[in-house]
Amino acid sequence: MSRAQCYLRDTAARLDADVSRAAREGWHFGAKTVRGAYLVFERARAAARGADSPVHATLQDTHANYDRRAARGCSPWERLELTLE
Repeated sequence: MSRAQCYLRDTAARLDADVSRAAREGWHFGAKTVRGAYLVFERARAAARGADSPVHATLQDTHANYDRRAARGCSPWERLELTLE
């Protein structure tokens, strides 16, 4: 099972890639959708590398991303099992 860290800006792209891979390879994909727990670590790691932060700029952006992922649910991802916290 994967974990969709919704505080990351690339969550949608990661989930789309995982779901596509599962469909292509014929296995079921499951994801636990969470708002996130590693914000400080991700920001520090990006800063140490001189990269842009992968984290949403505001808490409201994180909530909106979480809500979009939750609203998408199992459609159109036929093989997706979604667990919301």
